[in-house]
Parts: sequence; structure tokens; C-alpha cells
Amino acid sequence: MLQWIIEWLEQAGYREVVLCLGYRAEVIQEFVMGLSSRLHFDFSIEPDPLGTGGALRWALPRLKEEMLVVNGDTLFDTNLAPVLKLHKKHAPLMTMVLTQKSDTRRYGKVEIGRDYRILKFEEKGQSDGPGWVSAGLYLMQRTVVESHVPAGPVSLERDVLPQLVEEKAALLGLPLQGQFFDVGTPEGYREANQAFARRHPEPTRTNEA
Repeated sequence: MLQWIIEWLEQAGYREVVLCLGYRAEVIQEFVMGLSSRLHFDFSIEPDPLGTGGALRWALPRLKEEMLVVNGDTLFDTNLAPVLKLHKKHAPLMTMVLTQKSDTRRYGKVEIGRDYRILKFEEKGQSDGPGWVSAGLYLMQRTVVESHVPAGPVSLERDVLPQLVEEKAALLGLPLQGQFFDVGTPEGYREANQAFARRHPEPTRTNEA
């Protein structure tokens, strides 16, 4: 999964990646440095589990003024160019990639207006039926982490994003075409493996660091 994300980022034109690590960080570091990649890797290693928001706060000294945040448990195959174009045009605090799901109970639902502005977040279990959900890709300004993520364990999805919506901050959500897989369940993991095995050849690795 991590190898796929790294290769996708490289193809999208990125050159620097900060990996937020915790459990068995040394194993992941060794694996990443063994990949055949032109990317430059930096590693932010948490002393304790900090959640999706807390990990960004811990990595703050390594972050650029603008960054693409990618969840490590989501696989996707989509073109990032429309997100970059929308974000550059409106300069919001954050532009979130959205994908359609027939049942949003497991994900939480995101409501957007005609201008792509995010109007509401519904937490997991509070929504049902079809709707837009986060695809685990966020193009955001560094100031989001500086001003809205305190030190310690913090969830970006449960704690930070709803607060930004309540404050009527400039948050955009863009539905994108392409495949998105949440591999947090055995079913989702099998589905992702089958789809990517059909569409993508085995990536190339080298034993050299």
C-alpha cells in the first residue's frame, strides 16, 4: 500500500515526502529506502500514537507552507490535477478529495454546496444511504495544523475538520473520478488487491538503500 502511494506521488510530480510513523517505524524506513524512487524522504516518528491530526502536529517542523496529506490506509487511482487547479484558483485553507459511496455509515458523510464549499460533516454512524465521503486526500495550508491542531492525540476527521466547518473556514470538497478503496476491512482489502492486480504490474524494487 505504501509503495503504491509513493509511486503515485512521484507520478503526480511530488519530490519530497514526510512519512508520519509510529509502530515499527524502523521496518518501514528500511522498506522505503529500498524502493527505486526519485523522491526525498523525511521521517517523523511519534513517541506514542497521536492520531491523524496529532501526527501532523508532531511533524510540523518538517512541513511546507502547503502540503498534500495522504491517509496511509486508502488506495486510490485518480488524477490530482483538478484538485490542484481548484485549490490554486480559490486558495482555501483546505481542499478535500471526495468519492461517492452507496452507504456512508462506515465513513461519515460530507455535504458540499454548488461552489464546492464544504457545508457539513456527519460522523461515522450518524449518516446512512449514499453520499460523498472523504477519499483520504487533503491539500491544505500549514496554518491549519498550526492553529487548529493541539499537541497530543488528535483526530483530523473527528476533531479538526468539524471545528473548521463550524468556524465557516474556507474548506472545499471536490468529487473526483477514479477508484478509491478503504482497506480497513477484509472485504475492502480483497477488493483493492483484485482491482490493482488487474490494472497495474508488479512495482520494481531494489535492495540498495
